Amino acid sequence: MKLSELVGVRALGLRVVVGGGTAGELPVTGAFITDLPDPSRFLGPGTVVLSNGLWVERPDGVERFVRALLGARATALVLGLVELGEVPPELVEVARREGLVVATLPEGASFGSVVQAVVEGVGGPPAATSPAAELAARIQQTVADGTLERGLTLVRDRFGVDCWVVDDDGTVPVVAGDLDAELVVAVWAGKAPSVGVTWWPLGPPPSRARLVAHHPGADLVPEAARAFDTLAAVLRPELRFAHRSRTARWERTSGLLAAATDESLPRGEVAALSRLAALDPQEPLRVLLARTTGAEFPVEALVELLGRVGAGDGVRIAVGLHAVTATAVLSEPPAAPDLGTRLTQALPEPLDLLDGRTLVVATSDPVTGVGGLASALAVATERLGEFDARPGPVDGTVVLLDSSAGGDHRSLLRMLPASARTAFAAGVLGELEDYDRRHGADLVSTVRVFLDHGGSWQDAARALHVHPNTLRYRIARIEEVTGRDLSTIRDRVDVFLALQCRPAPGDG
Repeated sequence: MKLSELVGVRALGLRVVVGGGTAGELPVTGAFITDLPDPSRFLGPGTVVLSNGLWVERPDGVERFVRALLGARATALVLGLVELGEVPPELVEVARREGLVVATLPEGASFGSVVQAVVEGVGGPPAATSPAAELAARIQQTVADGTLERGLTLVRDRFGVDCWVVDDDGTVPVVAGDLDAELVVAVWAGKAPSVGVTWWPLGPPPSRARLVAHHPGADLVPEAARAFDTLAAVLRPELRFAHRSRTARWERTSGLLAAATDESLPRGEVAALSRLAALDPQEPLRVLLARTTGAEFPVEALVELLGRVGAGDGVRIAVGLHAVTATAVLSEPPAAPDLGTRLTQALPEPLDLLDGRTLVVATSDPVTGVGGLASALAVATERLGEFDARPGPVDGTVVLLDSSAGGDHRSLLRMLPASARTAFAAGVLGELEDYDRRHGADLVSTVRVFLDHGGSWQDAARALHVHPNTLRYRIARIEEVTGRDLSTIRDRVDVFLALQCRPAPGDG
């Protein structure tokens, strides 16, 4: 197989950035995925090397890596840009000077697809140059076939070392051997013991994704360490693709909530977005918000925890981020189990990840149709805010906020869409505000002070620094302009609520 044939496979999307011309005639005998700073022991003539470029940040990393490839007579370097974002200028300069072909792989493709194309193009795996190279090739081919678990099992069976992958959200998607749950939490939290455990990062900081090897009582032999190096290099792009897919789902939820609070959008469009988020807009909908007490808990893990909280029989849930808060929207059939029950049942093991923190989940009441999502979000936000304002320590590992703690008129008003509050205030106070503008008066402030003092003529007049008779004259003018009788509770409540919908300057 020639390099030009590999580049010509349109499904791969390879793009040559250094080299070309007669370089297309170079032979391709195999493919090898690595992030080792010097992978020469695993390479043979004609190898296409695939890498995430983690060696770029090392002192003299680019020079050393390029020399290793040329010394092994490798054909080309295929650089994945998941970690780097772009081809480093230093690599371009060194590769041009030394005569190394460099190509890039688009974000939508995986290293495994390139390995598979090479294997098919050369008619099978190349002859191994060493036992270590043979094992590395088998690991890569196994993962290229789409079976991550078999890749871990291959290494585990070869060296008798239990291993697993822990993802950014604290879940363990792949295991080979026995799983130590306490050790998973320790590694994920960055508190792994210094002996008996070795781990490899599977994403750039602040990612907590790890490949973990558990070898109590003995150090990893060098051959096993090199095999895990290879396995980590193969897993990194696979985990990054999974993370991007998860992030895309989160963005659908964020888009749904943004659309629900944009009252200019037709309800049909919002309903369509809810279906894209795998929700049923015909069923009662509920919004959940979550946070933890304490700092440094990854929001990715919090979103996934929230997903487990909401899940239940017949319940559809879409999780994501809204204003950097872990958020979920649920569509619940009438017979769905109680949310509090689901929360208790869903979180026995994941709670270990909290490491002493408290998980706080605020939920709205169920609403009918997508038109109620904006108010549901406001309710959940209000309840979470009320919890944050509580004095004293938090009691419990999980706190479910499913009713308003304050229960006052402000909680009620914040549940209404902004447009409804604005329209109500304008209907009650609009003419009075116009009167103030035309006459240079301040009757709105007068009625605000009057009501704040419970309708007491003496107290309100004292606060306004006027005579009580002057205040009586002003209130009479207010009643005339607004058409409201402030001696009645009904009209006082209307004016008071209208004032709350339009806070005075400087109010929170």
